Order: sequence, then C-alpha cells, then structure tokens
Amino acid sequence: MKSFWIILLLYFPCPLLRADRPITLEMAINELALKSTSVQVELLRLKNELLTFDNYKKEFLPALQLTTRLVEFNHSLKLLQNALDGNYLNVEDYSTSSSVGMTIQQKIFHTGGTFALNSSVSVLREHSDNRNNFTTTPFYVSYSQSFWGGRKQNIMERSLYRLRYDLALKNYCTSVSSIQQKVLVLYLEAFLSKLEQEQLREDIQINDTLLQIAELKLKEGYITEYDYNQIELQGLHINYAYENALRIFRENLRKLSAELGIDEQISIQYPDKDILPGFLNEDVVIRYIERNNPQRLAWDMQRKQAEYDLFQAQAETRFNGTISVNYGLNQYAEDFFTAYRHPNSQQNISVGLSIPVFQWGINRNKRKIARNEYEATLLEIEKSELDFLSNQKEQINNYNYAVHTYDLMERGYELACRQYQLAVQKFALGKISVYELTSTRQEQYTAMQDYYTAMESLYVNYYNLRHLSLYDFVRKQSLEELLVP
Repeated sequence: MKSFWIILLLYFPCPLLRADRPITLEMAINELALKSTSVQVELLRLKNELLTFDNYKKEFLPALQLTTRLVEFNHSLKLLQNALDGNYLNVEDYSTSSSVGMTIQQKIFHTGGTFALNSSVSVLREHSDNRNNFTTTPFYVSYSQSFWGGRKQNIMERSLYRLRYDLALKNYCTSVSSIQQKVLVLYLEAFLSKLEQEQLREDIQINDTLLQIAELKLKEGYITEYDYNQIELQGLHINYAYENALRIFRENLRKLSAELGIDEQISIQYPDKDILPGFLNEDVVIRYIERNNPQRLAWDMQRKQAEYDLFQAQAETRFNGTISVNYGLNQYAEDFFTAYRHPNSQQNISVGLSIPVFQWGINRNKRKIARNEYEATLLEIEKSELDFLSNQKEQINNYNYAVHTYDLMERGYELACRQYQLAVQKFALGKISVYELTSTRQEQYTAMQDYYTAMESLYVNYYNLRHLSLYDFVRKQSLEELLVP
C-alpha cells in the first residue's frame, strides 16, 4: 500500500507540492518585463511613428491613382427653346454615362512644386436619340508651385520628420526603461520585505530563547518582573512586526506578478550586487546622456518647429504667389476610336499673386509675434538645458555615493546582527542588563533599515542613470540596441 502511494505521487504530483518559479532581478527586468502588456503597447506606438515617417518619405515617390465612374443614369424633363420659331418644348431625356481616368502625380522636392500627368475617357449614351458621345483626353500635363519658399519648406519639413523618427526610437527606449524601473521598484520592495520577515522570524526564535532564560533569572531573583515584562513585550512587538512584514511581502509578490503578467507562484532571489558597475566617471556618463537622451532631440525638434512656425508666419504675411502651367490634348466623337484621332491641344498658364498693400500694420505685428515666440522658445530651451545638466551631475553623484555607502551599511548590518547575538549570550551569563539587550536589538533593527535603504538606493540610482543615458553600463550597449526589435 505504501508503494502504491509513492507511485501515485510520482506520476500525479499534488498541486500543493509544486515549486515556486524562481525569478532573479536580471530576469524580471531584462526578460519578463519586455514581454509585459505595457511594453507591447509602447511597441505598437513605436510602429505607428515609424509608419508615419515611412508615409512621409513615400509622398515624394510617384503616385498612381485610378478614378472611375462606372455608370450614372439620368432621366429628366428639360424645357428647351426651338431655335426656329422660339417656342418652348418639354423634352424628355434618357441617358447614361461612364468615365475612367488615370493620374500620375509627383512632388518635386527641390522646387516645392507638384507635377501631374493625367489621361481620361468618358462616354455619354443618349437613349432617346440612340447615340453615343465619347470625350477623350489622351494626356494632360500640369505643374504648379509657389513663387518662393517651397524648397525651404520641404527641407524644414524633412528635418522635422527625421527628428520625429529619431525621437520616436528614443522615446520608446525611455518608456520601456520606465517600465523596467517600475519592475525594479516592485522587485526590491518584495525582496526587502522578504529579508525583513526572515530576519524577524530569526528574532522570534532568539526572543523565545531569551524569554526562557529570563523566566529562570526571574525565579532566581537576578532580574525583576519589569525586566521580564520588557523581554516579553519585545517579543510581542517582534511577532506583530513579523506578521505585518509577511503580509506586505505577499502583497508585494502579488503586485510584481501582476506587473510581469505571471499567473503562477514565484520566488525572488538575492540581487547580485557585483554585476553593477563601481564608481562611474562623470564625463563618460554625461557623454552617453548627451548622445542618447531623447530630451536633447526634443529640444532640437522644438527649435526646428519654432523656426518652421516663424517661416510660415513670414510666408503668410508677405508678398507671395503661385504659378500653374497646364498642357493637354482632347477630342470628342460618336465613335471611340475616332475620339482619339486628331486631338485638339489645350494650354493654360495661370499666375496668382498675393500682395499685402495696407493692413494697418497687422501683418507686421504678426511677424513680430512669431519672432517673439521663436526667441522665447530658444530662451526656455537654454534654461532647460542648464537645469538638465545640473540634474545629470546630481544623479551621477547619487550613484557613486550609493556605491560607497552600500558597502558600509552592509558591513554595519553584519556587525549589528553579530552584536545582538553576543548580547544574547552576555545576557544569559548575566553580564548585561535587559536595557542593554533591548538597546542592542534596536540598533540591529536600525542597521537593518539603513542596509535596506542603501541597497534600494544603489539599484534605483543605477537604473536612473541607465534611464537618463539610455545605456546599459553592465552590458556596455545602448538601450536602442537592446530594446528596439
């Protein structure tokens, strides 16, 4: 019977015996976070921006368009005047018509104009007279552009679209990095609450031993009832803190699982601090920030957009005009092939001018407003750049400080734990008082909190620099290389 249950457990393991899935910090940030729903949403937004840029480039390729009107039926009663006697007659008209045309259009980048080539044919069937009328345009060529500014406008628009494309890539990396930072915070919160509840569980065992020792000392008269109650009260506080830490740990695990999109139970591992870089050189980090941070591109785009808006305002309020040149052939006949014989040529040239003569200085004021807005934008960007540089240096100093203090706090926590163990032994031997024992326990708790804060500060500050520079100093690769598919 015993063998039967062993075989049953081997082939049909109980769900309760299923092991939790181990998740390291590296796995959570660089693997699971990239599969989360939040990252997929950002990826779709990036694809939309890339498609927008692709559409802009294709606007300067030849475009072929086919237009057709399959059939149009007309039944009407028209009042017509007889040319001979001047009498009016009501004439009933039955007709159907169809048409088809093809147009090739091309934008000319260097001139800012548009070239078009068109060919079309239409047929009108008059049922009352049992007659067809074909109208053909074998080809029709047109070109139009403004007098000035078309080429410059195209150059400025191309620059804006290119910046928007580059900025989209950087913004995607920044958004994904922000999601990774969120995962980091959730992981650290879960890990630190795990460490706390493990430490408190160990303290409970130590305090139970202390309580037994204190009970013996109380009976022998070495300590007072007040001292005994102090140790028992400390134990109650530790038990309460343990239950609270356990609740927080489970809640933090649930939040981490939800963010990563994991349904199964997980367990977290001790972060490997040694994989993080040591002290970072300020000049090196700033160089990566200058090269990769999207804020730089955003400011460049603001400048370009301000220049473009100023150019548009000047173009709209000053002398300008358009020129259009058209040439084509057309013919009509009752027979399809005849309609293509001996076509008549048609030419058209039009020139339009827009000349502001006198508007009480309104256009001049509009240009001044545009100029003032342009200069204000440049000043705001200049101030933002100075603030940004100051923030960069502060972030670098914060990380280097965290690297230094982490080792100190880790050693301090180790010593505080050892001191508390020694204090327990001394108390058992009657060499220290209850007050000294509880003080040592409080020092251990303070050292633990300082150690947790130092650990959190180390990782958070590193990933802040990683976020600012869009550069992974561990893998020595830019985030664009790591994150953009």
